[in-house]
Amino acid sequence: MAVVYQFIDRLQLVYTRLIGTVDANALARHFKELSQDERYVSPMKKLVDCRLCDDYQVSTAEEQKLASLKEVFADKFINERCAIVAPSNLLYGSNRAFQEQSFDSAIETMVFKNINDAIAWLQIDINGIDLD
Repeated sequence: MAVVYQFIDRLQLVYTRLIGTVDANALARHFKELSQDERYVSPMKKLVDCRLCDDYQVSTAEEQKLASLKEVFADKFINERCAIVAPSNLLYGSNRAFQEQSFDSAIETMVFKNINDAIAWLQIDINGIDLD
């Protein structure tokens, strides 16, 4: 697998899951695909769930490139919030580096160890929605 997403319309949310092995190319494809998806109506909140990611193959240099690539789509994603759930230390550290590189971005990005903190930061109510 790699990167899959779904729209949760009533929350204006894109729920993205990283599954199995994920590399920089898969993330770059995801940014491009999402920016071109006709169902995407800005502004939307993003919840990126890395709980099922077994093997994150993105180097620090690739993180920097991904942060720059995200800026290419900033006009589409402007004034949005992206919460990344990264429970493992490796994923958390890598995504914190991505967050820091995205600091001046039009897309506010935060990394969390658990999904409840991410949901609270996004200010969404997921009652009745299965995110597992």
